[in-house]
Amino acid sequence: DFYLHLDIFDPHEPWDPPEDILKQFDPRGYDVPGIGAAAPYAPWRENLTENQFNAFRARYAAKVVFLDRWLGRLFDMMDQLDLWKDTLVILTTDHATFNGDHGRIGKLQTHEHDAVGHIPFIAAHPDPALHGQRREQLVQLVDLFPTILAATGRPLPEAQPEKPLHGINLLPVMEDANTPT
Repeated sequence: DFYLHLDIFDPHEPWDPPEDILKQFDPRGYDVPGIGAAAPYAPWRENLTENQFNAFRARYAAKVVFLDRWLGRLFDMMDQLDLWKDTLVILTTDHATFNGDHGRIGKLQTHEHDAVGHIPFIAAHPDPALHGQRREQLVQLVDLFPTILAATGRPLPEAQPEKPLHGINLLPVMEDANTPT
């Protein structure tokens, strides 16, 4: 019995992947003048040349590959330890980033477009009957708390007027596609 929460910051700024991975997307690697490790949160055409913009996109893509490799190692270890049969794995994020969508780069501190606000919530449930399914219900990050407590058999604390509880347990949604949220 254990609970492990990994707050993996990648692919977040700074966009500083290993250069060997970066060179798969941009042969110049880090030798691109005029850019740093973080893209401006702005319309890119107002702040960058197309060459700089493409260098930032390459850095972001390399960060995604870097993260993918490490998640692959974690999942391989879960295979080796046979953890999938009794482990709930949830992958999500707090926001996405613009990589040219709507002419922008970075996150702009706004979630008005799907490119930043429509984030994944992927759950690998130990019950094989629930594998490979998709749900249409709207879920939010506040749903993690009650879902994780339910999955670990822990009760929700009682809500207090000064500390209201938000979010819902998503296990029923995982079990039945018709469950309302």
